[in-house]
Amino acid sequence: MNRIVSTICILTYSLLLLVSCKGIKEVKSDSISTSKIDQKTVCEIDKITEPPGTKEIGDNVYLDRFEISNINYKMFLYQVKHLPDWEWRMSYEQLLPDTSVWDNIDVGLTLSGEYSDPADFFRNLYFRDASFDDYPFVGVSYEQAIEFSRWRTDRVLQMILIENGCIDKQIDEAEFTVDKYFQGYYKDYIPNDSLRFPLYTLIDYDFIRNTEYIDTLDPGHAQSIEYHNQSLKENKIEFTMPRYKVAYDVDRLVGNVAEMTDKKGIAFGGSWSHTLAECNLDSIQNYTVPTNWLGFRNMARLVTYGEYQEYKARLD
Repeated sequence: MNRIVSTICILTYSLLLLVSCKGIKEVKSDSISTSKIDQKTVCEIDKITEPPGTKEIGDNVYLDRFEISNINYKMFLYQVKHLPDWEWRMSYEQLLPDTSVWDNIDVGLTLSGEYSDPADFFRNLYFRDASFDDYPFVGVSYEQAIEFSRWRTDRVLQMILIENGCIDKQIDEAEFTVDKYFQGYYKDYIPNDSLRFPLYTLIDYDFIRNTEYIDTLDPGHAQSIEYHNQSLKENKIEFTMPRYKVAYDVDRLVGNVAEMTDKKGIAFGGSWSHTLAECNLDSIQNYTVPTNWLGFRNMARLVTYGEYQEYKARLD
């Protein structure tokens, strides 16, 4: 994969969100009990552009251009490991991908050297080796995907506030969460209760199957099917394994890897291992455990803190 594209991916999922800021309004010292209140402000943000890495596909509905890749999830795991005080709902070990999904892989490869067995090759290298950084992340559970999405929501809001001068750049990431900010518990900063911010979730199953935009989202559909046909003919690694391609506004909704929805156990779109007939948006793929053909991408909406709390309540 082109390393320039990889760099763009890293920057995008580092959550550097471009926003515009109308201004800053001073808050009187008697409005909250803190000795530092005269130094604190409420930041008013007029407009937030598209969340990073997404394309607007409906009214206040944004879809990731690509599946979550290995490098995206590696960044997540890095923070889990190095920010132990953050409010993780799962441990680092629980969030690791299931590499055993490759145990029975058969891709017609003849390999030599340390990993002569294809299963050993992918089990040991697909997630770990940098050459696969831009490939879709697989071996993921529904719960892990939800936790990644929750982490991403917090990081994006944090970057919005930093980019607009609402909070200091020199901050302790281990302390910041959406809840702490809006509840006024983050370093005495006064929250902007009217702020709308991106909430990242798994794809809304009903929306993605009913949206009028869906036919124009994935111009790569035909190419994806062509790749699949080629894989059946040649059974070569470059065609049978998931690839991370940069070509369209929303890429590889069909084929490549099937993608999780917000309904646990239900994915759509088919994958590199499904039949040609199964590679369409009407196909439903059922899963119970992580597999080597299942990944995910995020959907985002701009919400208020109240709407965010309603979403969290539905998860619990």
